[in-house]
Amino acid sequence: MWGHIDGWWSYVDILRSEESFDSIIRPIRSLDIERIEAANTSTDSEQGWLKFFANELRDAPASPLHAGSWWLRYIEPVEPTLRVKTTDEPWVPSLLHPKLSLEAPSLEQPESCTQRQVTGAVYALRALSDADSSRVRMWRKRQRRGRLPPLLLLYVSVLEGYLLLDGHDRLVAACAEGDLPQCVVLAPLHRAKHYQSRKLQQAIECEALKVSKRRPSPRNIDGVNRALIGAYLPESYRIRTRCWPIPGGVEAWREQVASRSQTVRTVLGWRNSRDMLAAVAPYLS
Repeated sequence: MWGHIDGWWSYVDILRSEESFDSIIRPIRSLDIERIEAANTSTDSEQGWLKFFANELRDAPASPLHAGSWWLRYIEPVEPTLRVKTTDEPWVPSLLHPKLSLEAPSLEQPESCTQRQVTGAVYALRALSDADSSRVRMWRKRQRRGRLPPLLLLYVSVLEGYLLLDGHDRLVAACAEGDLPQCVVLAPLHRAKHYQSRKLQQAIECEALKVSKRRPSPRNIDGVNRALIGAYLPESYRIRTRCWPIPGGVEAWREQVASRSQTVRTVLGWRNSRDMLAAVAPYLS
């Protein structure tokens, strides 16, 4: 898959490969589901899926994992019209809730897409299956029983969105049943030192005192507590996706896109491949 972000950061063009793709990890088997569902509580089941994905990502040949710290957690998806951030700890930055809709360009258009609402978007790595396909029907039965395994998403900071690593058919199944599936997000963490001045700490304390005198809501209290804790933390984490240049550099990237442009079947695919080639032209020697 190739991508190009507009210079004003207002949209991203995506061009997908013709190569077949199913999942970064191996397909989930019935035995995996039975073992995790054997847990007595929903909390144990959620922890079971986190451990399952962690183990599978560790062993997968095409895993995005590299040396460093990673965050694997549940995040509830939202409708595309909402822009909501979430975090549980003051030492970790907020993440946008994944925006899931089969009508979103990043999911609906199989060959190429232009996603204008970039933040929180989820990008499929392959064309989605039909809602009546055999595997989707199997997952739909599990969704109706409330036992659908979660999707696995990778947060990509440059996109401010997510790649769908595993669960394309489960996404279709949940949406076909009128629901949104649970999501497990994988995010890379980078340790960062804090150098908060005493003046800034005092300003945060003063603002917290003002808020406390206004009969604050539980949400406001939570925000104030996070700000106070964050003001005195010696270090925290930032979410930054690491990337590597492809062998051959810009010229190899251009050749790949040019080759793919010869086989596109849609007007959008042709237009996006043309725009990508034009965008990279100034960087070629």
